[in-house]
Amino acid sequence: RMGTVALAAGDAVTLTLTGNSLIDVQVDPASISTLIENRQMIQADAGTVILSAQSANQLLGQVVNSGTVEANGITADGGVIRLRASSTIANTGTLSADAGANGNGGTISVIADLANPGSLTTVDGILSAKGGSLSGNGGSIETSGHRLTVADTARIDTSAANGKSGDWLLDPYDFTIAASGGDITGAALASALGAGNVTIQTAAGGVTCTGVLGCGTGSGTNGDIIVNDTVSWQTGSSLTLDAYRNIEFGSSANLTFGTDSTSFPNGATIQMLYGSGGSGYAYAVAGSQFSGGGSLVDITNGFQVTQTVSMPSTATTGYIIGSSGAPVYVQLAGGAGTYGDTLSPVYSMTSGGTAMNINSPSGTATWAWTGGPGGAGSGSTLNNVGSYTGLTYSSGLSSINYSSFATGASASWTVTQRPITLTANDQSKIAGNVLNLGSTAFSLSSGTMAYSETVTGVTLGSANGYAASTTQGAGTYANEITISGGTGAGGFNAANYNITYVSGKLTITAASGSGSTSTPTSTTTNTAGNIIQKAMEAEVTGGGGYAQIFAADLLQYRESNMSFNEKTKQVSVGIVRQALKDQCQGACNVSNDDILAWLTGGSSSGGDSGKTKTGSSGDSGKTKTSSSGNTGNKGKTKAVATLTVPTPPKGVAVDIFVAVVMPSSAGGGVYFKDAKGAWVRYESGSAAPYETGKSPDQSVGLTKDDLALLKKVPGAQVYVGYGQGTDSFNSMLNTGTYKLVDPNSLTGPSTGS
Repeated sequence: RMGTVALAAGDAVTLTLTGNSLIDVQVDPASISTLIENRQMIQADAGTVILSAQSANQLLGQVVNSGTVEANGITADGGVIRLRASSTIANTGTLSADAGANGNGGTISVIADLANPGSLTTVDGILSAKGGSLSGNGGSIETSGHRLTVADTARIDTSAANGKSGDWLLDPYDFTIAASGGDITGAALASALGAGNVTIQTAAGGVTCTGVLGCGTGSGTNGDIIVNDTVSWQTGSSLTLDAYRNIEFGSSANLTFGTDSTSFPNGATIQMLYGSGGSGYAYAVAGSQFSGGGSLVDITNGFQVTQTVSMPSTATTGYIIGSSGAPVYVQLAGGAGTYGDTLSPVYSMTSGGTAMNINSPSGTATWAWTGGPGGAGSGSTLNNVGSYTGLTYSSGLSSINYSSFATGASASWTVTQRPITLTANDQSKIAGNVLNLGSTAFSLSSGTMAYSETVTGVTLGSANGYAASTTQGAGTYANEITISGGTGAGGFNAANYNITYVSGKLTITAASGSGSTSTPTSTTTNTAGNIIQKAMEAEVTGGGGYAQIFAADLLQYRESNMSFNEKTKQVSVGIVRQALKDQCQGACNVSNDDILAWLTGGSSSGGDSGKTKTGSSGDSGKTKTSSSGNTGNKGKTKAVATLTVPTPPKGVAVDIFVAVVMPSSAGGGVYFKDAKGAWVRYESGSAAPYETGKSPDQSVGLTKDDLALLKKVPGAQVYVGYGQGTDSFNSMLNTGTYKLVDPNSLTGPSTGS
């Protein structure tokens, strides 16, 4: 069974038993100095070993171990080892309470009386409370004294091969981690963190000061923890700093944690608690660094930093990690930047104080300046290029960790132009036409805009005038399209940008049938007929809504050699005139006679290439079969969808109609299909454009092209019905009979025209 060993030196000893097992001993201080020293082996497998020496007043009560004390588990949990002394404990040997193969590590406590301001615990040698090799967690080790020192050669191990690591608790009054002159070096602490978690916990001794930052001069204990050395570990162990008053990371503090040897995150943290005595801070002075990706967790104030943070080496004061009642002063470092760059503030405190939380404050800083473009001003951004002087923080920042933000020292800042490149789009036209270059055919080809500003327009020109020329031949003309004069929105000011303008190319293609790639020598390629033909084709290609529909319909009717009566001539001339206006921008000199000649195939039409009146030559099978003003059924496009019209009253002369109401996105308006099958725009107040006084059969046909066009215009409404020819559309809808048809429901044969 578990063994028990107790070595005690004092005036009297009280044993605490549970059954037949010794749990603890209470030693009354002796009136003489006492000493317990082990130089050999003390072994109590899975049991308890107690070494206690107590002396009264200023007499020495010492425990010294240079040998080996073992309370290792045989198959399960490790045992208990306790070293107690009224004044000093020195361990240079081995204390081992490891678990067996399956079990948790045991407990080791090495405590010199904290109530004795002269007590000292010196830790060296090996202290081990490892978990089992197959299962089990690491154990616990505690080392304590009014003063506590740890040698570089000390090895502390609470690891677990197949469980959770245990914890080493150090609980003196003040504690300093430093390369020299401290209580433990960074290397020794890193070694312990490589084999388990470490907690440093301080208490107050009621003496004036230790000389830490902001404390003044003197000696004694305040319960401060000072980190001023390099500490680096690659395990997932946590370092907990629990200070009665302050935690300070000194200028030589360089803590690297959070990733393993392969740079993979391991979850390591530094956890901070401070001010348990009523007040305290956690702060990092200038030059201290935290890296590796681990979390710096402020348990006291409930926030954490999960990023690499470094305190500026040029700062003259510390950086508050926790809360502070003093104001934080905000200023800008002098310098220069590009228009639109973010201004980076510098934070400081009053002389001799501490400063700035590692966490950034929230909000947007507002600045004020005494001199700049346009004079004095204020705002969250520097709105124009130029030099700003007397630049100071005004308002806008807040944080739960500071009482207030105040204006710091003024600075000067120069804002330079932001570089961007605007490039004209390449454009093309047909020879003989006039090209409207517009003002939006460009792109932002390099650079970025500041804030929410945009460039919305430019001045586009033609270097040699080829865009407006009706005589320039076909070809590709580099840098013909010039660009300048950018304008914009969102506060855009061209003076704030260094704009590079890049020209585009103009491509002119030969007019149909001309075969020319240079300036034409024959005037036939620019006759009225050809100009009209190209304008109509361009309207079909680039138009929208009704303009595109009617231009395509008119071209189809003309190619089918349909006859035009006076009414349809008027409508058709209007369609052609609109196309010339859209495509030529007023530069086409074409008369109404020219248009009528083009419509009817007369001699004024010029190059109407391929049009045949007799139907006897190669015109793609389109042959005129009627010239007497009828509708020419042969060659006319077939209807592929039939719409049934409501039955009109008997004996009443009515007109059958199909009307389309276009959405505003397609130009708006109401369009009727007239007796010739052409789409005609309805003008308000006029009669609906269909023939009156007739009562045809009760159906109306739509062609495949009609269906395709309608389905390309989302929101178009199709009406079918009857009414009086002299009615306006609205009154006809009010008095006539009609029904609304869903364009998407209109279907017809998959082939046929």
